[in-house]
Amino acid sequence: MSLITQLDALDIKRAVLRSIADYAPNKVIKSCWIAYSGGLDSTVLLHLFAQSRLASEGICLQAIHINHGLQADAQQWARHCRKISQQWQVPLTLVEVNAENHRGESPEDAARKARYDAFNTVVNPQAILLTAHQQDDQAETLLLQLLRGAGPRGLAAMPEVAPLGLGLQVRPLLGISRQQLEAYARDHQLIWIDDPSNQDRRFTRNFIRHEILPQLQSRWPSVSNTLSRSATVCAETISLCDELASSDFSDVMDGHEHCLSLTKLLALSAPRQRNLIIYWLRKLNYPVPSYAILHTIQTSLLQAAKDRQPVVHWAGVAIRRFAGGVYALPYSSSTQAGNWSTKSFSWDLVAPLSIPNLGTLSSAQVKGLGIAAQYLAEKKISIRFRQGGEQIILAGRSGHQRLKKLFQEAQVPPWERDKIPLLYADDELIAVVGYWYGQAYQVTNAQQGIHIVFDDLSFRNEN
Repeated sequence: MSLITQLDALDIKRAVLRSIADYAPNKVIKSCWIAYSGGLDSTVLLHLFAQSRLASEGICLQAIHINHGLQADAQQWARHCRKISQQWQVPLTLVEVNAENHRGESPEDAARKARYDAFNTVVNPQAILLTAHQQDDQAETLLLQLLRGAGPRGLAAMPEVAPLGLGLQVRPLLGISRQQLEAYARDHQLIWIDDPSNQDRRFTRNFIRHEILPQLQSRWPSVSNTLSRSATVCAETISLCDELASSDFSDVMDGHEHCLSLTKLLALSAPRQRNLIIYWLRKLNYPVPSYAILHTIQTSLLQAAKDRQPVVHWAGVAIRRFAGGVYALPYSSSTQAGNWSTKSFSWDLVAPLSIPNLGTLSSAQVKGLGIAAQYLAEKKISIRFRQGGEQIILAGRSGHQRLKKLFQEAQVPPWERDKIPLLYADDELIAVVGYWYGQAYQVTNAQQGIHIVFDDLSFRNEN
């Protein structure tokens, strides 16, 4: 059900607060930001909330205008937004962004990403961002997703309440048509900006807005409302799919959230596997792959022979398989095996040591664990990485142990082995950080040791 059925400032305020309470019962809201472009929809939204007496709820109302710098009149639009905000006594923040699109990225996607990156800078855990998406926008989004071959999640289009950075995004106008907003603006003699780029049919959304939807509306006048209702049904379906995936994830997770059990994953039906993989990747804040890539994961990775170690990667993410586990991890050329063998870093074991694109090493005093400081006197301490053939003497084992064999025994995934820091005293390997300390340098149970901790980037999204 839509947040509101009519344009009334107090009703819309109550509906927004009620929807947030339903979505996040324990959420404390201290500030409310209006995304104000100066266009019709956001002008109506700002006008409504300027009258909503949010201050009576202890909530500070502010507006934010994003200058993409893509139009010749962009600075004039910013001045217009400043003037209107001052007139309605709403503080305005102006943010200039670089919305230039990169290769393979549409101008629309680049502008949206730049805009939401800016929004994330102001939306803290006690803040919400209100955007002026309305019913016709929702219908356009559903049609756009349908033409892209999207599944139920894409067809759910835009939710009324959703996470945004550390806070929430709320779209209170989704139940209101563009025609209703125009009538409200005329009744209140509002002034707004018409962005000429919104008429450019080269952009897919504009083509749908000006060519496709009017044709549908001429035959089915309530088509926007009907399509919005379909989006709501798809959103409910996705909610049920997420409930099932959450249960499956609890059963299939293997040790930590970046790893699933291959055996348990294969025990699920193919649609349920896809549902779980999508849920898993979204939970990790990784880009969701296309249906074609999902199919490749299921056929070429999950079904590969036991002695294989396949990998499927896309958009900075990789899914790998090793020793009965299926792993999802960041993927980039800067952190792949083979780039570290020639690296060496001197370290005083006092100040944290940051290794670019890999992580940070630090030391802690721990009784009965680590290296005894007296063993390191007058030795040059350094951090290096595998080149092949490394050996170390461990307590409880006779002679030197080959590092390759130790990693195999510990079931350390092959793609991680070359990125594990090795601690050297002069040219002697004395510790494999996070795994073993050399016998000759270890403290006894009664001694205070220097324990090495590695905060690595292996399980972080680099995008």
